[in-house]
Amino acid sequence: MKDPVEVLRRKEAELERLQEEVEALRLVGKLLRGQAASKAEPTSGGKILQMP
Repeated sequence: MKDPVEVLRRKEAELERLQEEVEALRLVGKLLRGQAASKAEPTSGGKILQMP
């Protein structure tokens, strides 16, 4: 039989991780919305760098 306290700790840790993931996805969504809106505007021809 599993220890209820340990199960609760694991569930709380999982919940915290999921909340952080949701917040990160919300941030990315805001960035993408801003990027989509700025595509309608002319760009200054920035330089793209490729990371190794």
